[in-house]
Amino acid sequence: PTYTERDIRVSERTAERLKNQSKPKNTSRTSRNQRDLFEAWCPREGRVAQPCTTATYVEYVAELIESGKSPNSISVAMSAIRTW
Repeated sequence: PTYTERDIRVSERTAERLKNQSKPKNTSRTSRNQRDLFEAWCPREGRVAQPCTTATYVEYVAELIESGKSPNSISVAMSAIRTW
């Protein structure tokens, strides 16, 4: 099988539905903060934040581990980036 654009992109309709899902304000704020940190890290490392490649994602997680972040903090960051 050959991948097409449909296999790698989410439709605008689905993106809007997910974006407009109700979330607690502190969850949204935490996710936004984690994404901001990731977005700041990417250019320093010569990487592109969006769309995030698997290699960039893994390198960022490795950086968080090396910097001594707690497993819970790393999990929060991973979730925020993955669901961006």
